[in-house]
Amino acid sequence: IKLRQPLAKLTVPKSVILRYSEGSRDSSAGTPQNDNSLLNILKDEVNVKEVVIGDKLELDTNLDENLKLEGLTRELERQIQNLRKESGFRVGQMAELYYHTESDMIEKAMENVNRKKTYLKNIESRTLNSAESTEIVVEGQKLKLQLPISNFQ
Repeated sequence: IKLRQPLAKLTVPKSVILRYSEGSRDSSAGTPQNDNSLLNILKDEVNVKEVVIGDKLELDTNLDENLKLEGLTRELERQIQNLRKESGFRVGQMAELYYHTESDMIEKAMENVNRKKTYLKNIESRTLNSAESTEIVVEGQKLKLQLPISNFQ
């Protein structure tokens, strides 16, 4: 499982939550901080959709199609950011991205790429000239990417 792959659920033992609550009492009020703060931190840091309290520590590593798609989308965003850097684009500088793939899953993931986070005005599927594009392999599937230099300002 890749580092950026979101997972469905983390189960945390109740004893951990109680220990955290005892250690984080506000001395003036004498009451534990909201347990949700710990659960939210765990959710973000472990990269899971849900954190629940249970009997033992468990990480659900089963990936459904939505989780696979989200992980693929994050990987594509990382690859796009890397291509932007290699192409000399500055942070905040808008660009257009052209791509070509035979993979339906990559097509779906490209629709979910965060344009704001990747500073892209447009993402468009089209046939690309090999000399002007960068070919990468994602999840065993080929993908050609191109950031046209005409966008470079």
